[in-house]
Amino acid sequence: MDEEIDTSPDVACDACTGRKRKAEESCLQSMASYSVDHLDMHNVLHLNAKRHKLVGATERFEEPLCPENDKLMELKLRSIQKDINERIKTRQRETKELKQATEAFQTSARQAVEENENSFTELIHSIETRQREVKELILAREKAAVEKAKELLERLPLEIRDLKRRDCKLQQLERLFWADNGVHFLQRILSTPALTSSLPSPVLFVRPHSSFDLASEAVLDLVNRLRHVCNLHFTAISEHVKAAKILTSPPVFTKRDDLMQSASKLTLNLDTAHVSLHLSQNNTQVTAVQQSQHYPEHQDRFDSRAQILCKESLRGAPHYWEVEYGGSNWVCIAVSYKGINRKGKLGRLFGRNRCSWGLRCYSTTYEFWHANKYVPVTHSKHCSRIGVYLDQGVGILEFYNVLDDMSLIYKAQIGFTEPVYAGFGLGGKKTHIRLCNLERDEALSGK
Repeated sequence: MDEEIDTSPDVACDACTGRKRKAEESCLQSMASYSVDHLDMHNVLHLNAKRHKLVGATERFEEPLCPENDKLMELKLRSIQKDINERIKTRQRETKELKQATEAFQTSARQAVEENENSFTELIHSIETRQREVKELILAREKAAVEKAKELLERLPLEIRDLKRRDCKLQQLERLFWADNGVHFLQRILSTPALTSSLPSPVLFVRPHSSFDLASEAVLDLVNRLRHVCNLHFTAISEHVKAAKILTSPPVFTKRDDLMQSASKLTLNLDTAHVSLHLSQNNTQVTAVQQSQHYPEHQDRFDSRAQILCKESLRGAPHYWEVEYGGSNWVCIAVSYKGINRKGKLGRLFGRNRCSWGLRCYSTTYEFWHANKYVPVTHSKHCSRIGVYLDQGVGILEFYNVLDDMSLIYKAQIGFTEPVYAGFGLGGKKTHIRLCNLERDEALSGK
């Protein structure tokens, strides 16, 4: 019994271009509908017409029976399956990374809480110690001053009585002076010890309003200053706490001006330069040369690879710099930990170890290297000026084609564990790299 198919008189011909004509029949194998003219063409193309079942024009098909369509469907399914498998692997990797990041975040939070408690405990202990010292100073000063005052208070009445007694003697002598002659008066004075041996009394300068108000004001001023400092630092601490995240949404840059907000001035470090590298233009350009340079020995110098690092340590806040390069060979634009091995055969190229990440730029292609593994970069446009955006805190490293409307060449998500330094590797003689002066470029663009 023939299979029943819902037909419609208004089905359009799938083979018509432009204005569609009415289809007369549909092929279940090709899953298409044809007008009279195109139906003849279909029959000519498919000589083995017995394998193609024709029915009245319809828009509803069950499943393709055409081997060609089966193969296309199989390829499409394989492509979809491959894409799904890749997405599964990506999600599994992201799940693992998220778990590790969550555990690390929790560990870091516990450590931060413990360290903060210890720090604040030490601070409180230090303040309490100073509080006791100030208290002891005040009490000691009070005790010394009061004891001295009490001693004087005990001695002054005796001195007053003595002075009164002397005053009484003087009154007696005065009467004698007027009643007797001068000889008896002098004899009486010389025989009176209280009058001949008395010492002058010390003058007392009493401060009736003396107090510890100035000391209290100094302590209050210290408290206010500490409170102000604490408020300032708490704001900074709060911002650092808010910046700690497990998941983040990295910024999307479409304009060079946005990246220029993070522009950083870098300088090549001569102490790290391989002897085949010549520096010029105030240590902002490096060129690979034939003749070895007479550089002094230095523990930071690369002695087996034509590489160099910059002086500036890059950490935390975003940094952006641009480089121009040229020559007949590749160059590598990299970032590296300070501890990268620089000596002998162990001193590998940037990206060939776990301490560095580098974009290797060839004449027509790019490769991103890390841990001696590379990822081919699909960016096909050659660029002689590349912008580098680094957010060490978040873990983002991006390379931009500055000459092609800031198109993104490659982006890497990296879990940096310490500050990094910009670095460069040169693959052949006369190859050169120059650090661009972004301050000058910005000034020129503003005119």
